[in-house]
Amino acid sequence: MKKFFTAAMLLAMTTLSANAQLIINELMQSNVECIMDDLTEFPDSWVELYNSGTTKVNLKDYWLGTQAEFNKAWQLPDQEVLGGHYVIIYCDKEGTDANRLHTDFRLESNKVGKLYLFQKNENNGEIVDQLENIPIMPAPDVAYGRKTTDDGDIWNYELTPTPGDPDTGDVVDATQILGAPVFSHKGLVVREGDPDFTPFYLRLSLPEGAPNSAVIRYTEDGSEPTATSTKYDNDKPIYIDGTKVIRAKLFYEGWLSPVSTAQSYIFHPRSMTVPIISILTKQAYIDDATIGIYPNNTGKDNKVDWRRPINIEMFTSEGSESKFNQLGETRIQGGQSRANALKSMAIYANKRFDPNNNRFNYKFFPDQKPGIKKFKSFSLRDGGNDFEYLYFRDLIIQRTMGKNTDLDWQAGHAAVLYINGVYMGMLNIRERSNADNIYSNYDGLEDIDMIEISHEQEKVNWYTTVDKYIEELKEGTLDNYNLFVTFYSQTGHSLAEYEQWMDVSEYLNIVIMNLFYANLDFPGNNIVFWRPNENDTKSGLPKRWRFIAKDTDFGLGLYGRSNSHNTIDMLYNPNNYNDHWAFSEPATRLIKNMLQNQDILNMFIDKCCVYMGDFMNGTGTGEMIDIIKDESLAEFVAHREKNHSTKGINSEQEIINAFNNAKSWAEGRPNYFYDYIKDQWNLGTAIPVTINKELATSDLPDEVLVNGIKLTQSVFDGKLFQGRSIKLEGNTEFANDKIVTGWEITTDGITDTKEGATYNFNVPDCQSLSINAIMGDNPAPQIAIGQYGAVSFSSIYPLDFTNQPVNAYIVTAKNGNYFTKEQVYKVPAETGLVVEGAQGTYRIPIADSSTSLEVNNLLQSTATAPFTVPENDGKVYYGLFYSSEKEKVGFKKMKANESIAEGKSYLCLSENLALENSEIFFDDATTIQRVNNDTWTDGKAYNLNGQRVDKNNYKGVMIVNGKKVINNRK
Repeated sequence: MKKFFTAAMLLAMTTLSANAQLIINELMQSNVECIMDDLTEFPDSWVELYNSGTTKVNLKDYWLGTQAEFNKAWQLPDQEVLGGHYVIIYCDKEGTDANRLHTDFRLESNKVGKLYLFQKNENNGEIVDQLENIPIMPAPDVAYGRKTTDDGDIWNYELTPTPGDPDTGDVVDATQILGAPVFSHKGLVVREGDPDFTPFYLRLSLPEGAPNSAVIRYTEDGSEPTATSTKYDNDKPIYIDGTKVIRAKLFYEGWLSPVSTAQSYIFHPRSMTVPIISILTKQAYIDDATIGIYPNNTGKDNKVDWRRPINIEMFTSEGSESKFNQLGETRIQGGQSRANALKSMAIYANKRFDPNNNRFNYKFFPDQKPGIKKFKSFSLRDGGNDFEYLYFRDLIIQRTMGKNTDLDWQAGHAAVLYINGVYMGMLNIRERSNADNIYSNYDGLEDIDMIEISHEQEKVNWYTTVDKYIEELKEGTLDNYNLFVTFYSQTGHSLAEYEQWMDVSEYLNIVIMNLFYANLDFPGNNIVFWRPNENDTKSGLPKRWRFIAKDTDFGLGLYGRSNSHNTIDMLYNPNNYNDHWAFSEPATRLIKNMLQNQDILNMFIDKCCVYMGDFMNGTGTGEMIDIIKDESLAEFVAHREKNHSTKGINSEQEIINAFNNAKSWAEGRPNYFYDYIKDQWNLGTAIPVTINKELATSDLPDEVLVNGIKLTQSVFDGKLFQGRSIKLEGNTEFANDKIVTGWEITTDGITDTKEGATYNFNVPDCQSLSINAIMGDNPAPQIAIGQYGAVSFSSIYPLDFTNQPVNAYIVTAKNGNYFTKEQVYKVPAETGLVVEGAQGTYRIPIADSSTSLEVNNLLQSTATAPFTVPENDGKVYYGLFYSSEKEKVGFKKMKANESIAEGKSYLCLSENLALENSEIFFDDATTIQRVNNDTWTDGKAYNLNGQRVDKNNYKGVMIVNGKKVINNRK
């Protein structure tokens, strides 16, 4: 039996024996399930130290590190090792407790590593043992160890890891590692009873290069195969006619066996409407009383965050291969939700398991976050406090708001979970609300500060509890956050000052979401503050605070709460309400102090009103409810059969009723919320207002903004407060043939019109107000760019090329010596331009008529009429052309009587500016200095082929004193 050296076996000692010798003896760079530590967890990596002397040593006199610098090493704790004994050091970055054998670093698994053992001396610390050039791990759970021979010690990979025990002496190099067995059929999902499916025999075979006598062993219970697992017999292949999960790997004496290959064959009772996730792991890791994550997570007060190794596959359609199949880890997550029958799980990828699959590279949420496809981790969520009720409250709320506003949020959708081939029920695949969310959504950003706000109740005595506001550092430092708290704890700050510290608009979105949907688990819980910190040099993001929404499952009528809950008043008078624990003073200080500023308050009121008239209502929320209901209903019923609800939401009709009740709650919520806003800030009556409600979808403007807030569908049906100042703007995309030319306004049945795309007004005291855009032809000009990528252009309108997909240029003379292109954005009418871009047709928006151009543009315009080159007028004219020889666009000298069409441009040069050559190209080779009496030099002249020329008689481009010039002398 192996003997693991633990803290309990160490005795106190005050001196270090002179003949004691502590050495590095063995290590493992990726510990998946080789050994557990003193906390019943699998440390990421570990190092075995051996006392090769005869007397005990104290570990506190030693330091361990991955750099040859003593001041960067980790000091071992005050514990002893007897002579001839071993001690395991857990390298898991958990070294915050000086009394535990857990370092503040991990061993590298996917690159060559180093390890140094220091012993303290009088001045500093000296290296007493070291390993350099530790090779990249060949596979997880493979140990790298010392073998003692007559010729000295050698290091290599051990056939059998021996942490805490004498080494066996059997070592091999990484070339002696077995490959993965070959499966004749990939894993798949089959609908039970599918008449088109034919059962098959699964055959396992050796990979190319494996020893012929190697054997394949496999398991069907999810566990990792061992040398005693069932041996595969090719004469008796595995018959697949029902759900089976197979893990298989090779064994051969004297060779290393990597972690197994796994495939799941799931026979599902229903047609797939949501993805199916299959997790394989040792069953004891799930349900064993000592090491299982289920029995040791039964509630907020009985929880552990043990991670357990898994193989995970995800299927999205019947009969198709999994979208990914890889090793990972899982743990139970959440607070009180750990008491649920089906528990939330965090799923992790890591380079320790497979450097080629160190992330989940899959687009989990293409309908919600297109393009996001790299995840360090994700969640399988059980609905939290909503587990026995609607199950999807948090998902409904976050998807409704996340789709329509600027938020950092948790995308998600329903999924089915199987563990070791056993149906567990339905969970939600969700983004995390931690640093992994930022990594995925901000292009791999990792240099951040992050603080999570949470709540705990501390029991003072048997009848009294105190609510605690917890600010937990998750990433980075608290330095800037503490300064931020100091800032917002003071009143009197302007909007501009707040914007320096935080994204005001995004924070208001999160506050409005939680207040409107009456999520009473906020703001004293479930909100994450984050910002790029000073170490971030790549993202380009401002170093100010943003916020991640999470866990809104207390909202949308959880526990039968009415939609009349006054969450606005709860901000200011929390003690008037029973559920006030999350509305403590430190939790509400930021938003209350912000709303003392009139500009921020106006922004808050405008957002509330616009959102309620747009999507934050029964219609918008109801659409999301229907999407989630339709995709999950069949699985929801089966889930309830497996994980019964004691709240009477089990049958299909009961589940449908629960969804409909949530719709009704959202439908009735706005009227209450308008009243609460009105009463809190003494506003005028909330007047029913519609915008574009009478217009057909085909007649709607592309964009409508109400006080700068964009409507998601260009339609508004809600209320605005009487007397409020409103700016209504209607815009169209540059390619649209119609624009907003005015507005039709009907007030209590009386209709008026206003010209222009912008309409400013104060909400009148009336019964109803209806506003509809008047659409007209778009006068903005179109630009057609051909295959050569450029065109000459001019327009009778002033134009705005800002943020357009094409670039506009004028041509100027620099210092009287050079011609060059200059990019311009807002240009006056009748400006000659060169416009460059990809082949296609573009409509450029009209700019303000006051637009001016202060630079002297040598390009002339034909916006109002075509132009014909005159004879002998003392000027030289050039038209845009494509040079096949140079494969680029430039200007070519025109002859008398040649014409330039209307709407184009041409280059007009006075005779003293004109070049003798007939072509001009604006780049380093052709923006050429002109030769004249003032600039002529006495240097030797050469043509472009390097041949000497007479500079006084040579005409054209030549090189003088290393510079390109052109002789323009008469």
